[in-house]
Amino acid sequence: FDACRSAIAASRINDRAVFTGYLEPPKVNSWLLAADVVVSPSAREGLPRAVIEANALGRPVVATAIAGSVDVITHGVNGYLVHPESLSGMDAFIGDLLDNPELADSMGTAGRHHVRRQFDISANVDAIERLYRRILGWPSN
Repeated sequence: FDACRSAIAASRINDRAVFTGYLEPPKVNSWLLAADVVVSPSAREGLPRAVIEANALGRPVVATAIAGSVDVITHGVNGYLVHPESLSGMDAFIGDLLDNPELADSMGTAGRHHVRRQFDISANVDAIERLYRRILGWPSN
């Protein structure tokens, strides 16, 4: 976290960055909606809910290329991924999105569509049911 603050402080986007820290769930969506770009500099994470929620709300994401984030973000499509050991490129990607609102909107739209396809609760429940039926040898519906 300190490395991210230092990198941003030394960058051209310093005056446009807000570090929220931990947010209680009711406040997350209002912050995500207020953001032009959502950044997730996690070193470790399972499935990053904030990244999914940001994309669901149409916000592009710049995230570290760690397990979970790589399942949500397709580099250059709905956000950007940077190597977790080298955050130096993160500010360039953030600046690129801030300087190009059309690109940010396009990536946000792609993210919204991706989340709807991949993380829709109905589709996931159906997929789990099909898996259980196959494993148990039950007929499909």
